[in-house]
Amino acid sequence: MKRMLAVCLLGALGLFAWAGLPARAAPAEEPPALAARVAAGELPPLARRLPEHPLVLTTDPDAAYGGELRTLIGTPKDPKLAFVYGYARLVRFDRDYQIVPDIVERFEVKEGRIFTFHLRKGHRWSDGAPFTSADFEYWWKYVATNKKLAPGGPPAILLVDGEPPKVEFPDPWTVRYTWSKPHNLFLLDQAGAAPTTLYRPAHYLKQFHEAFGDPEKLAKMAKAERRRSWAALHTARDATYVMDNPALPTLQPWRPTVAPPAEVFVAERNPYFHRVDQRGRQLPYIDRLKLVLADKAIIPMKASTGEADLQARYVSFGQYTFLKKNERLAGYRVYLWSTASTA
Repeated sequence: MKRMLAVCLLGALGLFAWAGLPARAAPAEEPPALAARVAAGELPPLARRLPEHPLVLTTDPDAAYGGELRTLIGTPKDPKLAFVYGYARLVRFDRDYQIVPDIVERFEVKEGRIFTFHLRKGHRWSDGAPFTSADFEYWWKYVATNKKLAPGGPPAILLVDGEPPKVEFPDPWTVRYTWSKPHNLFLLDQAGAAPTTLYRPAHYLKQFHEAFGDPEKLAKMAKAERRRSWAALHTARDATYVMDNPALPTLQPWRPTVAPPAEVFVAERNPYFHRVDQRGRQLPYIDRLKLVLADKAIIPMKASTGEADLQARYVSFGQYTFLKKNERLAGYRVYLWSTASTA
């Protein structure tokens, strides 16, 4: 059993306020940060940006909109924390560690081997394009089973006794995975911090795929970016988990706006995020994430002086005493908990 440490400034606790319980829907309420864009006609009103049946969560009634959340990162690859902290998954763990719907509206499991996902009608990517079973079909048919993009075949987590699933797309809102034997880890993987993402924004990535794009144009694009092939170009653009491609649409609560190399990475709220609170307010409450690159060795010290609102990485149990001593003076809280991870 490992002990984990996190440092949170008091005002930053709203980040977790929306990880609550399902509730009844209320009339949609526009986030203040997006109101000007809606008034200018740059965005449709919230009622047209949400799915027909958004995920409604019961949150802290005192939670308020606004502001940014700062965290310190130790490597240029850490913008992926926006994906980890956002925790929008097909299915998710609730506070009782039960797997419940999230991106999907509902799901069914038969015999432990047939998994059917029902998507939310009207759900959209962060750029406003529809999110449908076609995005699952694109990944399965043109990425996961493409020899140039996935030479080893589908991810190992999708194999049962070495066999991949049969994947079906009955209609725009339904996706089904069928194995010949039970797959007890499938939903656990999907609810994890770094899940196997079964879908991609097909409307964006098709332009980089040889099955849809012009070969000569793809070759020129790859050469311009010093990529060896269209496949390398596609892989670079398909930064779903790493979140270092601002042009790639996402379903996460925040979308990246800065591409590497950079000292500060910023992710802003997704106007089409599928969750609302019990009052009908679109989540998340926090408008943006700011991930600031710093020397790993001094991140604990920087966190202790208020340079981070949330610091869950690059702090360890060995620094607990130091951080705890400065807790009251600097106005943050130190949280200590146990995890089930092992060495």
